[in-house]
Amino acid sequence: MRALVLASILAPSLATAAAPPRLDSPPPFEGGGQRDAAVVVGITDYQHMPDVQGAADNAQAWQEWLEDTKGVPVVKLLTDGKATRNTILAAVEQARAEVGPEGTLWFVFVGHGATAPAEPDAGLEADGVLVAVTAQQRVIDFYPNTIRRQELMDALDPAEGAHVMVVLDACFSGKDGDGEMLVKDLQPGLPSPSWKPRRATVLTATSAGEFAGPLPGADRPAFSYLILGALRGWGDQDGDGEVTAQEALDYARITLINEVDDRKQTPNLEGTGGGQVLAIPKVPEDPPTSWSTGFIPSGDWNYTAVEVGDQAYHMIRIAPGRFTMGSPEGEEGRSRNETEHRVELEHAFHLGATEVSQSFYRAVMGEDPVGTRQREVYQGREACSRWGHGDDLPVFCVSWLDAVKFCNRLSELQGLTPAYTIGIDGTSVEWNEKADGFRLPTEAEWEYAARAGSYHPYGANGEASDTCEHANVTDQTAKTKHDWIRFEAFACDDGFDSLAPVGQFEPNPWGLHDMVGNLYEWLWDAYSPYPEGGITDPAGPLTDGPRITRGGSWHSPPAHCRLARRASRPAATTDRNLGFRVARGAH
Repeated sequence: MRALVLASILAPSLATAAAPPRLDSPPPFEGGGQRDAAVVVGITDYQHMPDVQGAADNAQAWQEWLEDTKGVPVVKLLTDGKATRNTILAAVEQARAEVGPEGTLWFVFVGHGATAPAEPDAGLEADGVLVAVTAQQRVIDFYPNTIRRQELMDALDPAEGAHVMVVLDACFSGKDGDGEMLVKDLQPGLPSPSWKPRRATVLTATSAGEFAGPLPGADRPAFSYLILGALRGWGDQDGDGEVTAQEALDYARITLINEVDDRKQTPNLEGTGGGQVLAIPKVPEDPPTSWSTGFIPSGDWNYTAVEVGDQAYHMIRIAPGRFTMGSPEGEEGRSRNETEHRVELEHAFHLGATEVSQSFYRAVMGEDPVGTRQREVYQGREACSRWGHGDDLPVFCVSWLDAVKFCNRLSELQGLTPAYTIGIDGTSVEWNEKADGFRLPTEAEWEYAARAGSYHPYGANGEASDTCEHANVTDQTAKTKHDWIRFEAFACDDGFDSLAPVGQFEPNPWGLHDMVGNLYEWLWDAYSPYPEGGITDPAGPLTDGPRITRGGSWHSPPAHCRLARRASRPAATTDRNLGFRVARGAH
């Protein structure tokens, strides 16, 4: 038995957006739920508490999907006045008795939540509670009409050999949508951090201290709506025809970060069942096009060729959009400087389809740093010797300042206004953002383009069945003096133990090669911590400090090749692992 619990505490918001699609018509029958049972609770009209607009509507949509799409034979729907503490627990007990072997027990709750204090005499730790319809705004009459989270989990505890999948669309702050306490004398607190779902996976609408709210553009609780939408196919990010619990949560998380402006709402997954397949949509639905969630299908690539002599450099037009920058807390190899935040890029831009090659660099600059800097030393080692000479290999051993000068020179050769003004000291640089010339991409532009709509740690290509086609990377943990073993997540053995020619590997869905591996790439931004909230068109601080490099190299350990990984070097650094690609505004 797999028990799926969805609990949601959501409240009004001031956000406005285009009305999202309705969920009233369930997708075609897909089956798989014949051994399941479900309890669905949605409370819009509380007797003594603020209403939760649309909660009952979401619950009704869940019931229809479970019955008509999944084929679940037993679905108990409790809305508004029917959703008392006793009726909820009785429905759970009945569903637990009726779920079949290896079935799924679904519990969906859409309503208010709060925190219950510890009761040492009763052996109870501080915990989150689900608020039933009859709860009153006096502490003495409040808790008797709630269900502790652990009490619910005990009621859902399966028989031997069964599976439990619990998803709570609920916050436990005890606040309404305006941030006011539901009960005047209710002491805010945090549920016990030691709580662990027993043989279950639990999805929750918020993290500790946050409160939930409605979907922008609709009076519908956001989390339960988005999880259901994900199971209809919106959350099938890797396109394999299946939606797992983790994919559903990721879809809700990214959409909330991107679309909600008036609150911070960060869904969580607790337990070990993130890989459990919850839906196999027979006719998958695309995500709502009114939302810029980053889940964007690839289209025709809009190439532009920049010619210098007999050399050409191809660039691709990248459309503006909104995405979530950084990495979730659970991502393996994550650093603390990768805090997720929403970024909106308001302007289209062109980005090099490849890193700049040695032959194109020579055509523009008249020299090849790979040849002239062979004996330079960086941090006690030879930086630029014996690592690859060839027209089609990416140029390396270029400093950030070299890349800036390259962009200016290329602009001059193309009759464009240089983007950069270099000071008389030869090191300070100012960017004229109105110039139409070539430049380095910003850190936000680079990650947006590298992700190409994916939130996989290594981008969409990291999910492909034959990832050897997509990245020149190495597992440094397995290095011996003369032996490099390929990065095991890509399971590659293609003969490259150094640089690969530009464009050698298959591009990402937006037509960009080597965004993972081959060389770290210089970006415009100086390093600085990420902002706390969303930001539009970030370009880093106005400083001459260390500059950001991204993407990892052929020589990097796995964690350094993640798309959210941030590194920085002094602007004058030259290294065997450093190259760049060129950007330009879409004027």
